[in-house]
Amino acid sequence: MFLKYFLIALSNIFIFSIGILWNTRMSLLAFILIAYLLPIILNNIINLSIEGIRNVKIYVITSGITTFCYFIFSIYFISRPGFDYFISENQIDTGSVSIEINTGLANIEQLIFVFLLNFMALFLISLFIRKKDLNVRNKKFKKSDRYSLKDVSFKVEQGEIVGLIGKNGAGKTTLMKLIAKAIKPTSGDVLINEKSILTTSNGLKDFGFMIESALFNHLNALDHLKYFISLNGKETHYQNIEEVLKLVDLWEKRKVNPNNFSFGMKQRLSLAVCLVTEPKILILDEPFVGLDPNGVEKLISTLQQWVQKQDTAIIISSHQLSELEAICNRYLFIDNGELKEDFNSEKNDGTIIELNKDFALTSVFKEKYKDYIAITSANNVIEVTTKKDILNELLSDLIQEYKILSIKDKKDYIHQKFKGENR
Repeated sequence: MFLKYFLIALSNIFIFSIGILWNTRMSLLAFILIAYLLPIILNNIINLSIEGIRNVKIYVITSGITTFCYFIFSIYFISRPGFDYFISENQIDTGSVSIEINTGLANIEQLIFVFLLNFMALFLISLFIRKKDLNVRNKKFKKSDRYSLKDVSFKVEQGEIVGLIGKNGAGKTTLMKLIAKAIKPTSGDVLINEKSILTTSNGLKDFGFMIESALFNHLNALDHLKYFISLNGKETHYQNIEEVLKLVDLWEKRKVNPNNFSFGMKQRLSLAVCLVTEPKILILDEPFVGLDPNGVEKLISTLQQWVQKQDTAIIISSHQLSELEAICNRYLFIDNGELKEDFNSEKNDGTIIELNKDFALTSVFKEKYKDYIAITSANNVIEVTTKKDILNELLSDLIQEYKILSIKDKKDYIHQKFKGENR
């Protein structure tokens, strides 16, 4: 910020020094350039070129610097011996419009004019640039591989624990932020009980979020829950505080501020904040990060207990796949912003077969295998129960009509998806 002020002051001193050296020999056009136009142009170039905050305070200080430099210049200019001649030579009168330089160059009205001229130029140009930046970000959000989502559609039932898997940049956090209304979708909707959270007043009252959670060091654990209830909950939720803090094993630490907590304890407090208002749906982004094995075990146990008691639906995004396998009963695989697959875990028992084309459950296959096979959301991928006799017979029948691209154990399927295989 100070660099910006220094360069603006330096540029104004330079411009007005040229005017002082040129003296009254300059033309009217040159005077207008030096006194008014060049300072505005350079002020805006510096303001936009140097990164930093752009706000009204910056514009006021910048305009003040320019006005002060103009004041010094004008005092000098009107004191020169040739000033009267300069005035007489630089008057343009067209009958309806009169342009002239007069002795009021340094009076208060002129100084206010210079200040406002610079301020409005800075403000309007920065406003225009800001609007253009916003449009570019929107386009990037729509089209960038890293941030966009395309045709993602799924339904989560009460009691389900759904794992959101995919590589970095696949779109998992973007999806969660869309559900949290932190960003607005280009199109589409998010429904809970057939009601849109985007158009319904207080549409997120049934959600609990743990996305880049922030804790306040001046509030203890107990006060965190009270504060959150005061913002988002009901009076009856205050009676949940003790139960929830005991559930996350923080009741004995309820009077302790989080700056004295370990990372795992902070994670559990963030989870308690999510749970205290009895949400119907929990959205958790990387809840296992930084936890030791005991912390992971406690968190998994807490979530499982909560789902059993409250029949809550949970969506969890994590790169720690073994933890997801320990808790999830369903997975959504996202890649490059698209929902590639939606499949159940069923304790990872089974075999995944990928075919060269979409599988058709004809009467022959239905009669022999309907109780043993399931078509996944990727229609060319089928899931088979682990019965060796059934699997061998099915493979014999499949190769009559299809080319088999891969056969993989479902126990390793999540890891294979995460690594980008089988796409």
